[in-house]
Amino acid sequence: MDYLDKEKAVAYLEKMENETRSVFDRIRQENYNDNTKGYDYENTLKEFYSLYLCSGFDFFVRRPILDINLRVESVLKRKNEFDILATYKSAIPRLIYKIKDTNYIPYDSVAFITEVKQTLTKPNLKKDLEKFHKLDKLELGQRFKYMSFPFLRQRPERILFYYERRANPSTILDLLSQKDFVESWDIVTILKDDILIINKTNYVQKEIMKKDTWAMEKKFPLLKTMMYATYPNPYMVNSWDLIINLIRSSMHAARAHQA
Repeated sequence: MDYLDKEKAVAYLEKMENETRSVFDRIRQENYNDNTKGYDYENTLKEFYSLYLCSGFDFFVRRPILDINLRVESVLKRKNEFDILATYKSAIPRLIYKIKDTNYIPYDSVAFITEVKQTLTKPNLKKDLEKFHKLDKLELGQRFKYMSFPFLRQRPERILFYYERRANPSTILDLLSQKDFVESWDIVTILKDDILIINKTNYVQKEIMKKDTWAMEKKFPLLKTMMYATYPNPYMVNSWDLIINLIRSSMHAARAHQA
């Protein structure tokens, strides 16, 4: 991909982000209920994901998972429920297991997981990271056994999505960098601050942006969240390369200017 003019790249990204932010805000207002703020944000983000990513994924709110060895029963116990599960439409069989009036999602069918909260506080972030860290103990089956794509991630992408922030930046970065958590998360989105924190475990961060550590990016959090979470994907026509080139071009120009 050729680098593009910085101003043109930023202008296109701003138009795209403004459109997605307008859609997100509309969905948020439609779902708003002062008595159920947490659930409102889960449904808001699920509906938002569905508008832009439904060709490749199905989305479920507050569902538990089942791993191939059923270790989740002892690892997560009563906390085995995730805010939003995105499953591959191409997963075969597309089963949802109903046990005692609870619908379980096979872990092997999950593409990415999002934990959603209105406010990023130190307790909320720590709780979310501890939950993701427990997923490290679960084993996946050979879900990409017949595919030779070298870029396929074995485990589902893990996203922490917050609307606003009440923790200071140093506290956030200290928690994300703790030994137990450092590889248990992939993306942290703080929408109101226009901030995205991308871990080195993410494919785009490592292979395209050529970063060997986490990075904090400003601007375009909705576009970037969707792109970092779903790229690459071998199951469908990929249209993310345009967005990637716009982002890398704006960042490349900024770094060149600073140099």
